[in-house]
Amino acid sequence: VLRQLEFYGMNDRYDEIAEAHKQTFRWIYERPELKFVDWLKAGKGVYWISGKAGCGKSTLMKFLFEDHRTYESLPKDIENTSIFSFFFHDRGENPLLKSQEGLFRAIIHSILSKYRQLIPTTLPGRWEAMKEDILSGRDRSRMLGWSMTELKGGFNAIVSQRHLRLHLSLLIDGLDEFSGRHQDIIDALADLLPMSDDSYVRVQLCLSSRPLVVFEKAYLRHLHLKVQDLTAADIKIYVTTNFNKIPELRDLLIKDPTSTNQIVKEILLKAEGVFLWVTLVVKSLVESLENEDNMKTLQERLSFLPAGLEPLYKRMLGQIDPFYHKHAAQIFRIVQSA
Repeated sequence: VLRQLEFYGMNDRYDEIAEAHKQTFRWIYERPELKFVDWLKAGKGVYWISGKAGCGKSTLMKFLFEDHRTYESLPKDIENTSIFSFFFHDRGENPLLKSQEGLFRAIIHSILSKYRQLIPTTLPGRWEAMKEDILSGRDRSRMLGWSMTELKGGFNAIVSQRHLRLHLSLLIDGLDEFSGRHQDIIDALADLLPMSDDSYVRVQLCLSSRPLVVFEKAYLRHLHLKVQDLTAADIKIYVTTNFNKIPELRDLLIKDPTSTNQIVKEILLKAEGVFLWVTLVVKSLVESLENEDNMKTLQERLSFLPAGLEPLYKRMLGQIDPFYHKHAAQIFRIVQSA
């Protein structure tokens, strides 16, 4: 049954996300006004993490999944307490990575992998078919498709069963990368929550997405935070670490600390809380130093770079030689259809 639930690339997006710097994102546990730890301790409801593209939402979600403080902050009244995750991926090879089917299969697979005693009651039809296959020597495990009715029924069976008390904390990243109507995934996630707080199985949802209007309407009434409003210190740590780690930047810091610190301040000012912008700009500065540009040229290069991710991308595209526009368009189409 677990083999039938599993699918190719199920953890691809999670594996692709860079590890957070060890000193970043600590604020989510340390700042009481965010109420994230309070929400964990309460053990129910929704917490919404929103932010601009490239601001580090997925990195934060991976950090929360891996950091011991998340689990340690969950309620202690239920012995069988677990954290599971799913990361939507609209650029992934497998369409299941951006679908409801993929979400439900991955979450149910994770739960049943840990609590295998629930398999017979969660998916009884599959369980009986598997037993018949064993007796007859057949193997239909890869031939049987899945319907959303069966998958939603399976999750409801987990939540409504009375054999095993469970606390399930689900971290679901990238709702805006879902390929269908966004309202459909909002409705599907709402159905994951038990009807009553007295349920034998407790479920809480930590969700992340860009701040699209449809998600704001659904989740602003819940506890929430905006990542780009909270990452200034994290970006400073990232920039400082790179200026001390990358040889070209380290040499610059030693030779002219005053001007270099001014460059760091300008990077922080222009970043607008977007980690990806900082990554691209730091790379650009390193390339400038590799070309043996002096401090004045470096400062001019930085001053020409626009703040914000979209203006930066537009500038990068605008710098492509017109002769290569057709070739670039072909590459973009290949990437888009991959």
